[in-house]
Amino acid sequence: AAHSRRTTSILEAYRRLLPYLRRYRGVALFALFLGAAAGAGSKLTMVFLEPLVSRLFPSGAASDGGSSPLAGFSDRVLEPWLAGLPALGLSRAVADVVWLTAVMGLIALVFAAAEYGFVRVSRMLGVRLITDLRQDMAEHVMRLDVNWHGGRYLGDLVSRMTADVSSSLRLLTLISVTVLPLTLL
Repeated sequence: AAHSRRTTSILEAYRRLLPYLRRYRGVALFALFLGAAAGAGSKLTMVFLEPLVSRLFPSGAASDGGSSPLAGFSDRVLEPWLAGLPALGLSRAVADVVWLTAVMGLIALVFAAAEYGFVRVSRMLGVRLITDLRQDMAEHVMRLDVNWHGGRYLGDLVSRMTADVSSSLRLLTLISVTVLPLTLL
């Protein structure tokens, strides 16, 4: 029951932030794209890792070719691709290790840049959303009747506004840095 209430509370808070997110739809979609690309990079690295390990530590046993989807992809796509690359004056196995390492390094660089971009863009988006939220809250408080302000202490009002905006910022951080990448795995 507590988990259900917490989930409902998070969803309700997120629903309230959607109008602010719509203002930055393009930036949000770009952040989503970068997050998806960063998540795909870790999966793509795994495609090249199995053939690299099998060349570095040959067991002498033939691959069954069907133990995993990655093994099947390796047999159908990577092996012919590696066979078509130049040996660079090295033995075929050493040349394959060199090529696989180079490709994995390039993949790591590209997807590290995507990860960096995702973090930067999502944080920038969070700052913009929080700025808009604070602005709207300040405008709302200024439009309230004077009698409403008479029964409250200024410190309580400032504390409440700061706490509400901070909890919204924590929610955005949770979504953009923790939940979103996990859903892309």
